[in-house]
Amino acid sequence: MEVLPEPLITHEGVKGFAACGTLDPAEQQAFDKSNGGALDLEESPTAAEQILPTATIYDAWWTNQQDCDADGCFAGINSDYARLNWDPDVLDCSGSLLVYEKVYYKGCSSSTWTLGLTTTNHTITACSTSDQQGVDVAMGSGCACYDYKIEIYRVGQASPDYTRDPSNDPDLNDHKEELLSQDPCPVRPTIYDAWWTNQQDSDGDGCFAGTNSDYARLNWDPDVGGCSGSLSVFEKVYYKGCSSSTWTLGFTTPNHTITACSTADEQGVDVHMDPGCVCYDYKIEIYRVGQASPDYTRDPSNDPDLNDHKEELLTEDKVCSLPLPPSAPSPRTTR
Repeated sequence: MEVLPEPLITHEGVKGFAACGTLDPAEQQAFDKSNGGALDLEESPTAAEQILPTATIYDAWWTNQQDCDADGCFAGINSDYARLNWDPDVLDCSGSLLVYEKVYYKGCSSSTWTLGLTTTNHTITACSTSDQQGVDVAMGSGCACYDYKIEIYRVGQASPDYTRDPSNDPDLNDHKEELLSQDPCPVRPTIYDAWWTNQQDSDGDGCFAGTNSDYARLNWDPDVGGCSGSLSVFEKVYYKGCSSSTWTLGFTTPNHTITACSTADEQGVDVHMDPGCVCYDYKIEIYRVGQASPDYTRDPSNDPDLNDHKEELLTEDKVCSLPLPPSAPSPRTTR
């Protein structure tokens, strides 16, 4: 039920990539593996050349992929796209840099790399994880095998500062791919949406308090994939500070039944708001009963309502106002 963002450029009959990362949806980009060439959606960066510090890539990994039939070939979850992620850092974890990346691909038996995507310029800071990037990659058909390479450049530089490729990251090596239709799965649950209720921001400072209490309600709508049948499921709700990379389990629901794409089985949990406009991210995992791994995750990467939720107590959410004028005297009654 999740809807992928549309790329800026589409080509009928070819498989495309849609780059998301931390970019605004209006800036999403695309590239196609099957047209034999790059779709550079932006001119080469022209900012003033910098010498030090330099950029690196700490790690690269895949998400939103599955291998239900255990044949060693990956399909996207709920679509024909899987997500290639990477974590760019400033070498020595100090300062900030304006950078961009180039993402390449090749067949596993080929020696020729093809440029698939050049990202827009973006800022990375120290060794923060909040500036992670990613591209939604259309999976090949029939267990096709691809290698991937990511180069990172400081804006204005002609040569990459660092390259992440099969030689130093196994996740970029021999990635075997197939279409979702080629990877039969049991029926799985998903989460259509998440949102907040019972919250207010009366003073307009961007920080939310509970309505009439220090609790706001986090809601979500679990559905059965394909909108058919019923499943017994449970969810885990996590939270973390916005600047942290460590999730903490806050709540596990009881087992409950969800049916098709009904809204009658929506779930929710009352979350205590913390003082001082503190910032939190939230994550909801949904599991079929008896499964150890989540079938689907709703988090800041796919739901803005779970990202950068700034909170304060009800006593901190006050509107300053002038004293009201004295009430006019009541008219005398004539007896």
